[in-house]
Amino acid sequence: MVRKRFIIIFGIVLFFFCTFFLLVVGKKYVMTYYQAPSEKEYDYNIVIHQNSDYIRLSKKIIKSGVLKLEFKSIKPGKAKVDVIITNRKTKEEKQHINRTFFIHKSGVITDTTFFGYSRGSRIIPICLLIYLILLLYVRVKKYIYDIKLSLYQYKNITNLGVIVFLVLLCINQIYQIIYYMGPIQTFLSVKNTVVFFAGLLLPIVIIMSIIVSISNLVLIFKEGKSWRNMLGIILGGGICFGTFLILNIQFSEPVFSSAYTHIKTSFYQIFKLIIESTFACFISYLECMLIGTVIFGFRATRHTPKYNKDYIIILGCQIKKDGTLTNLLKGRADKAIEFAEIQRHKTGKELIFVPSGGKGDDEVIAEGEAIRNYLIERGYGENRIILENKSKNTYENFRFSVDRIFEKCDLEDPQIAFSTTNYHVFRSGLIARNQNLDIDGIGSRTKSYFWINAFIREYIATLVSEKRKHIMMFMILMVLNVISDIMIYYSNIL
Repeated sequence: MVRKRFIIIFGIVLFFFCTFFLLVVGKKYVMTYYQAPSEKEYDYNIVIHQNSDYIRLSKKIIKSGVLKLEFKSIKPGKAKVDVIITNRKTKEEKQHINRTFFIHKSGVITDTTFFGYSRGSRIIPICLLIYLILLLYVRVKKYIYDIKLSLYQYKNITNLGVIVFLVLLCINQIYQIIYYMGPIQTFLSVKNTVVFFAGLLLPIVIIMSIIVSISNLVLIFKEGKSWRNMLGIILGGGICFGTFLILNIQFSEPVFSSAYTHIKTSFYQIFKLIIESTFACFISYLECMLIGTVIFGFRATRHTPKYNKDYIIILGCQIKKDGTLTNLLKGRADKAIEFAEIQRHKTGKELIFVPSGGKGDDEVIAEGEAIRNYLIERGYGENRIILENKSKNTYENFRFSVDRIFEKCDLEDPQIAFSTTNYHVFRSGLIARNQNLDIDGIGSRTKSYFWINAFIREYIATLVSEKRKHIMMFMILMVLNVISDIMIYYSNIL
């Protein structure tokens, strides 16, 4: 694993390399004009206004219809250069090109704006891409490493969301390297990409919000009113509102465009600029986390444990009034049976079922007993079943079931799996891991309204459980936004 210290040191090295490269190369500036007419027919007058002591023309080349003017810096200041192309015979002006150059104290010459394009400045997006690729590599390696340790960790979702965010930034930097227009445009493009990403996801977010809202209404109708059952409606509405807001900012005001020259010189304007761009990054980051949650949710439910298990715990849930299994619980039992039969067919190894669940106040028998009865009906004898009928929740399902397993078995390290509903696999795995139990899960299919709400629940749980990492990431984004916005702002008012 790449250490954090190396990442920081590598970033510092890249920064100083960029600085040194620009100081060496940026003291010259080559102005290129294509489709230049022949010198035999036209005169080229290069006029340097606003004190020619700041910059001087060192070389002029016209070849194959391309005019190249090389300037060298003399001392810090601001210089305006006019290139006037006139016909030798008629004295008619064919082209008038005017450019403004800023000569920094370091001798670096920038075009048009204070932090504008300079010779060799393409190294900035290249180094930035290299650093982003390093961060992406580190995050992917960490994701793979953490997955191997345990599938059931909230940081797996965080890692996946950050990977999505970094991939987005890498794609943007590749585009910037190909169509490079200067450092300021690079910063602007990052902001525009963030807004574009939010806009691109808007139709998906709207559809998701509608689906989630409908599923939540069904859930409320079937399961009753509670704030947990309304999480999807609240989250979907919040993300939609945030996305609409930043898109409205994008198209109604010149905050994320190149029209910074129209911004007035005031503290209010720069403060407004920082708030709007930071908010856009924040919304896009949250959307990346949501994408990571959805992808990882499917990843967890499609995970199949190794076929080497000695026991499989069947997690209980509500049973019918007559003591038989509901479709939800029957699906869990059938999934455990399916796994047992595949294992027996592949390896010849039989496993023991552990039906788990106590008796609720409105239930005629314990959930574990109802599952046991179903297993017996399916042809499995008592010798293949260890009953657990005292637990009241998922935490106790695991704790009491493992206790029962160790009461009956003489193995030092029994291999255990669990069966539950697909939307419940990840959360159940987390509960087992919190008890230091190395247990893999499988999930049976269920109603979509359970499944969608589970995604939302795990998304919010990820943000809460990994809040320090998310706050740190947000602070980094905010600092980078403040620096880039100040550079953009002052570059266009100087």
